[in-house]
Amino acid sequence: MVFELALIYLYDYKYQTENKFLKFGCPYIRFVNEFQIVPIEVLMETVHIIQRFDHNNAYFVNKYIW
Repeated sequence: MVFELALIYLYDYKYQTENKFLKFGCPYIRFVNEFQIVPIEVLMETVHIIQRFDHNNAYFVNKYIW
């Protein structure tokens, strides 16, 4: 029996204050060092995560790539 699985990296907002959820119009997130393995059938869509250069643990969700 073969299972098609996906390894999912988990992220959270970089800052918890409401006015800092977005930066440059994109969600501003951080990696929380947790993973999940899920069946590939449960995935709804993919997202494009971009690292913010010269910053530690700072990423953007590219919402303009769809």
